[in-house]
Amino acid sequence: MFALHWLLARSMVPREYGTYCYALSVVPLLAVVANLGLPNAAIRIVPQYLALGERGRVKGFVRSSWIIVMSASLLVTLVLLPLSWFCLDGDLRTSLIFAVPMLFGLSVLHLLQSTLRAHKHIAASQLPEQCVVPLVLIAAALAFGISGVAITGSRILFVHAMTLAVVGIGVMWFVTKLLRPQMVDVRAQYELREWLNLSVPLAFSSGIWILLTRVDILLIGVTLGSAQVAAYAVPLKLAALMYLGMTALDSILSPMLAEHQARGNQRDIQRLVTTTANWTLLGT
Repeated sequence: MFALHWLLARSMVPREYGTYCYALSVVPLLAVVANLGLPNAAIRIVPQYLALGERGRVKGFVRSSWIIVMSASLLVTLVLLPLSWFCLDGDLRTSLIFAVPMLFGLSVLHLLQSTLRAHKHIAASQLPEQCVVPLVLIAAALAFGISGVAITGSRILFVHAMTLAVVGIGVMWFVTKLLRPQMVDVRAQYELREWLNLSVPLAFSSGIWILLTRVDILLIGVTLGSAQVAAYAVPLKLAALMYLGMTALDSILSPMLAEHQARGNQRDIQRLVTTTANWTLLGT
């Protein structure tokens, strides 16, 4: 991801790079609304059910969460796309016109990746969004440069949206194949109210966190324009390197904590938290 933004910042004029960065700041915030906190809930619920051997509940949660997230993301897309076209102009409209179609792919991908994390397939859960998508975009940017085509924000956003859709379909096939042996002979059990009671507060807290971490980009884009977003985004990407250790350790910590809590292993919980805190501090 860092290499991608380095390449784009070097290859695009500031206004176009700012348009791309603004779109990437808007999409995660919209995705929180679309997925209703279900990806975060999956990391909490699925390991607990697996530890207790409640495969029927796992099947019911996975099936219902997929339906809810896909339906909600499509609904938000259909509502916001006309609004962004008629209510905005300039670079902000360009950002949102391409950002809103990315919402479906990103929302579904986040849910699928959380399902993989819950089953402790950590590398597989991180690979699509953190490796495959950036590599495709790097290849696209290089191809544009070699062929003499200008690298614009709209072109990169179009490739990004298409890549998310294809990668999301591929991850869905992989997750379905992974879960089929465990769920084929199990009757699904649904506790939708209980799951939403957990996921909606998680969506609210996640939305507040994402808003706090991206409100600077949003305000700069609205008040100063996309060129100033680009100038601000470059040091912001450098500062993001500070989070590498925390992000890597959190990927495995959350499902393990949920599993140990379900089994009542307080000593293992303390050991995990202490070890993670020490390694996060060292990495930072």
